[in-house]
Amino acid sequence: MSNCLNHILKKISLEQNQFPSNGNGTLKIYFKNGKVRFKSILVNGNRDGKAEWYYKDGQVKFETNYKNGKLDGPLKEYYKNGKLKLSADYIYGKLNEPSKEYFENGQLVIHEN
Repeated sequence: MSNCLNHILKKISLEQNQFPSNGNGTLKIYFKNGKVRFKSILVNGNRDGKAEWYYKDGQVKFETNYKNGKLDGPLKEYYKNGKLKLSADYIYGKLNEPSKEYFENGQLVIHEN
């Protein structure tokens, strides 16, 4: 797993600590400037459905999906300019295929084994 993906997953884990133990609905966390920093759907206190993190200017930074509190589906990270930085796919909490990282110009980053 790439260092970039590990960094993202650590951020996701840190955010998990901010959730209430019970609850249903949409959770939103805000920057001091009033813009949304994070939003996610909660079902019985667990993320379930689409979750998004934002830059301070309101552009999407990360987006992913959850099922019963576990990553499930595509995970994408974006540069501030809106171009794709990283993509990965999860099935119920487990990485389904190798993640792909991109340079800011859109070129795929090649990792040597």
